[in-house]
Amino acid sequence: MKVIIDYDTVMFEFKIECNDSTIQNSLKQTIKDNQGKRITDWVKEFIKKVKEETNNDPFAMKIIGCDLYEEQYIKELFNEINIEFEKTVDDKDIQDKYKAIDNFLEYAEKSKEDIVKNALRPNIENIKTHRSTIIEIPVIATMSSGKSTLLNALIGKDYLPEDTGATTATTCDIIVNNHLHNFIGKAIFDGKEEKNTNGNISEFLKDWNLKANENINDKNDEKKYPDLKLQIEGFIPNLNTSNFNLHFIDTPGPNSSQHSHHKEKTFSYLKDNQNLPIVLYVLDPEKMDSKDDDFTLDEISKVFKNNNKSIDRIIFVYNKIDREDIEEKSIKEILNKVESFLERKGIKNAKIFPISAQYAKFAQIENNLTNKKKSDLRNYRDNFIHNIDDNYKGYQLLEYAPLTNSQREQLRKTITNGELDSELVYSGLAALKLYLEDYIINHHKKTQYKELKTIANKVYKQIETSIQLEEERLEEITEGQKKEKEENQKKDIAILDKKKKEAIEDINKIKVDKNFIEQKSREFTMSFNDIKNKTFQREELSKNEAIKLIEETNEVIKNMQISIKTDLISEMNNQLHKYLENIKKITKDKFSLDANNIEINAFNAEMENSVNAININQLHKYQEEKVETITREIESKWWIKRKLNWKVTEEHKVSKTIIKIVDLYRDTLEPYSKTFTITLEDYKQNFIEKFCNIHDSFINRIETEFENTKNNIFEKYTSSMSEDKIHKVMKLKELKKLTIDIKNFRRN
Repeated sequence: MKVIIDYDTVMFEFKIECNDSTIQNSLKQTIKDNQGKRITDWVKEFIKKVKEETNNDPFAMKIIGCDLYEEQYIKELFNEINIEFEKTVDDKDIQDKYKAIDNFLEYAEKSKEDIVKNALRPNIENIKTHRSTIIEIPVIATMSSGKSTLLNALIGKDYLPEDTGATTATTCDIIVNNHLHNFIGKAIFDGKEEKNTNGNISEFLKDWNLKANENINDKNDEKKYPDLKLQIEGFIPNLNTSNFNLHFIDTPGPNSSQHSHHKEKTFSYLKDNQNLPIVLYVLDPEKMDSKDDDFTLDEISKVFKNNNKSIDRIIFVYNKIDREDIEEKSIKEILNKVESFLERKGIKNAKIFPISAQYAKFAQIENNLTNKKKSDLRNYRDNFIHNIDDNYKGYQLLEYAPLTNSQREQLRKTITNGELDSELVYSGLAALKLYLEDYIINHHKKTQYKELKTIANKVYKQIETSIQLEEERLEEITEGQKKEKEENQKKDIAILDKKKKEAIEDINKIKVDKNFIEQKSREFTMSFNDIKNKTFQREELSKNEAIKLIEETNEVIKNMQISIKTDLISEMNNQLHKYLENIKKITKDKFSLDANNIEINAFNAEMENSVNAININQLHKYQEEKVETITREIESKWWIKRKLNWKVTEEHKVSKTIIKIVDLYRDTLEPYSKTFTITLEDYKQNFIEKFCNIHDSFINRIETEFENTKNNIFEKYTSSMSEDKIHKVMKLKELKKLTIDIKNFRRN
């Protein structure tokens, strides 16, 4: 069985086909539930569903249209399934699609046309929202779960107060600004702003949290610091923001009884499908049996069930993992317990990062720690880092973080960078940071442009509809006249379309005759075979015989070159001219093409691979001296032998020059045969290419003429209007064409 997923990586829309109709029907609801979600959000559950439907029988899968990140993610998730990826969209294509969306919206915003402005107006605020480069990352949990400790670990400082009383006071935004060397603090209230001046951010925040508590406890209607909000801004090491403005937010716990606004603000982050904040929800091992988290987790479960956006933006941080005894229970068992806890709350497939925020923070501020805390840091190192000598594996948090294999490998390499980098990996913080970095570029930005494209489609559709309505309004004719006009227009276009199809069909019927080239090739082969046969009749030749053979070969070469320059090239040019005239004749009666300027470049009468005659003076390379013994009869010196007619013989040595025929053929004669074969093949390919160029040129001109004539037909049926109205209609057509041209992201 084979399942095919045709996926749009920009709009998160997809179609699924299965060659088993029963399973196809059973997947309908799954397909409906996941439309609008990114494939990485649902592919795991989808494949699980397919396995259930097939009773775990083997099946193949093809996925069309993923981006590189999605492909890698799925490959690592399902290496046991035969998954074929087709038409993978690379990063450049993604950026081109983003640019096309931006271009269209920019055009719409700058346009002075009322139709465009009216279509854009209801969407302006929505566009601004989704174009925002600010990404809020609220840290949410019940009180004293370690939210502020986690944020201190993320920024690598000990700035945010971590005691219960302070954290319930007010929110604090931590703005990432990699251009600042030192953090600055701000207190904003009643339209005023107060900055820290002494550089001690920790004391600044403590003081203002005390004032915030006074604000809450003040029973008077007039607060001393109305709408108080705290901010700190500065550089966060080892965090790539991808040019987004990240705002980490330390929120008071939603279960705080002091201020109901805390709960409202927390839930607004969870349900914000416009700005899409990335939510870090901190789970405390010591409070999971209490009911402090219940209400918030119930709200999160609703988001997971009902939200059609990416749920990967809600991340669970299982903090204080150091409180778990891994000698009694493995990290895997601990995380299974957390997963089961969340599933009981209705939250499935959650991203859970095991972390010791305290360890990560201590490692980064080691030089400022007290002796007691330095001792705590040494204990963290002993517990978390593996020890080969003791065969102790440590906490191994990296292996259980919800990362891809390539992300894990990236972090393993950072362990060798130095002690601090390795401790951030061992504490689990580096895994969380890397996930945030990759999520911003691979999820948040994609979701942002998915929404922008939806808006752009909506604006384009409204422009298109408005143009159509305006065109109809300008046509002051009766319904009967309109119907007659439309029918005549359709008839004329149908006739025109038929002409185009017939012309293209007739052109495609003309075949390219290459037989004369192949015949010439056979003639040349036979000529060289004759020479070869004469050459190998004997093993050796005298020098004079070799000279005669070379002269004969040179004559053959000369005749071949003359044949190419006259017969072959002439026939090739004749064939091309004949083909050109045939096409002109075919199209002449159907379209008024300007075909007279379509001419061919004749083949050059000179051979492209010119062959020189064999140089007889090179024969010395192949000659050798051969000595023979010759026996002949002579007259005897003795009269008695002459009388008896006895035969007397005499031997003597004779030297002569011979030519090694095998070497001569291999080095001199045979290469000429190959040269002519290559030359003829080059001419053949050039010949075919010229045919194709003529063919394509005519097809393109027919298509262009078809469009021009069709436009003339449209113009013909608007001639009954006044010149003013004709001008307006033409302006609408220009607007329509411009809008379509700019909105080329429709071609995704």
